[in-house]
Amino acid sequence: MTKNYNLTIVFVAYAAVVQKCASFGLQSHPSNGKHRVHDVSMSSSLSSDDPDMNNRRDFFKLTSKNVVKGTGFVFLNTLLSSNPSQALADRDSDGQLDVDSFLKSGGVSQPMGVSGQAGKSRPELGVIFRDGSDVSRDSRTGGVGAEILVDQIGKPKDDPMAVLINFESPWPLATGGLFDVETRDSNTGDGCYIQVSEPSGKKDISGVSNQYILDQIMKPTGRFSFYGTPTDAKVKKTSIVEKGSVAYKFMEIGFSTLSQSTGAEIPRKALVVSTVPVGSENVIMFVSSTTANRWKKVSESVYKTADSFQALEAPKSSLKIRAKPRERFEGY
Repeated sequence: MTKNYNLTIVFVAYAAVVQKCASFGLQSHPSNGKHRVHDVSMSSSLSSDDPDMNNRRDFFKLTSKNVVKGTGFVFLNTLLSSNPSQALADRDSDGQLDVDSFLKSGGVSQPMGVSGQAGKSRPELGVIFRDGSDVSRDSRTGGVGAEILVDQIGKPKDDPMAVLINFESPWPLATGGLFDVETRDSNTGDGCYIQVSEPSGKKDISGVSNQYILDQIMKPTGRFSFYGTPTDAKVKKTSIVEKGSVAYKFMEIGFSTLSQSTGAEIPRKALVVSTVPVGSENVIMFVSSTTANRWKKVSESVYKTADSFQALEAPKSSLKIRAKPRERFEGY
């Protein structure tokens, strides 16, 4: 009896999906009668060459898990809600519905986490990976490495130079369509990421103003602007540090982000390390941050992580330098 009852919920939920396809972000294929659910959080882990098979698998995987766990009614209710896209977004970092948080407040517990970011545009951080490369992290040492591309002075956009990014982070690597080079603790919001500016017109970091760097980090399409542009952004300390032949500018900054659920301002602090690779005018910025009330507790980790950051021109080779195609990301 229970098995038949749960099966009924599955088919009712599927019917609701078909009915809500226009507002839920589904793609309908009248020619073959198939309906696809585009699930960003799961798509990267699927390996089938048939996109329709992948998306059907996404739907039944999500539906069956909720039914088996006794949350079939929650899943069905979210599909029939007035805002189904938000209901789908309210999932934890593993792609599952954050039921407790959703039932208590109608929101998710980590608004700046992956689930809270669904429905928002992908941050424009200017990071372009070299074709054939990807970001990686050594779980034993915390070492993070990536090869990115920047513009060369006097060369067209399609003739870039490669730069090796290295740093050590205590936080796990953030993966998925929203992230480039980033590590973060999804429970506390502590983390760090890489951002690259357009050509600044300056060949050395000493010529790049503090305000220019601050504006880049606080721009409306930046990492901290999901729910509005940050406010009260100020530079508190700044210094230039030489590491071999490369100069790095260290900036300690403060600012406030907006809460998704309440709209209240949340003070944060960050340490920004910036450099301009030789032969380029792009500014590469490493941003390590936490909330203001956690600063004393984790500032040592923030400084240690920032101090480990290096951006060096990649060794020359005969291989053509090409940009890696960006994985398509679609918000709801």
